[in-house]
Amino acid sequence: MIGGLAKVGELGNARCLFDKMLQRDAVSWNSIFDGYVKAGKMDEAFELFERMPQRNVVSWSTLVSGAFKEAIMLYDQMEKVGLKPDSRAIISILAVCAKSGLIASGKKVHASIESISFKCSTLVSNALLDMYAKCGGLDEEYKVFDGIAKKYLVSWNSMLQGLAMHGHGEKAPALL
Repeated sequence: MIGGLAKVGELGNARCLFDKMLQRDAVSWNSIFDGYVKAGKMDEAFELFERMPQRNVVSWSTLVSGAFKEAIMLYDQMEKVGLKPDSRAIISILAVCAKSGLIASGKKVHASIESISFKCSTLVSNALLDMYAKCGGLDEEYKVFDGIAKKYLVSWNSMLQGLAMHGHGEKAPALL
């Protein structure tokens, strides 16, 4: 019931029900915790996480997914206040996008670095390759790969990984 309330946006009612429970199990803890994470209420989510008597893989996975979303929100806020991201910020956020399969966010980061005429180092280009490889953006991956002047082993591996992961392994020999 808690999970259902949280899912439909009734987080206040879900929390009220949770607080009235005499005995809470892992499912009830994870349900309310997931609701806060999905609502972007990370302060409350962290508070619940700290209070959880027993954390399981669901608890940790939920926290990690929320942290990814929070990282993307922080990147967006940085841009909104007029700060231009540096290589470290770009590489970090692209890694978040790659790990969580957030190709739309990754494309947004890619577009933003192009719009500010950011000079992509090989490290940034490799982070873009990795994100597109893991998220399935094969056309974009090719464009980034073709734009890298000096390709290192990481560049080649990311390109080959993307082809293999998405059923295009037969295209690998053409790269070499």
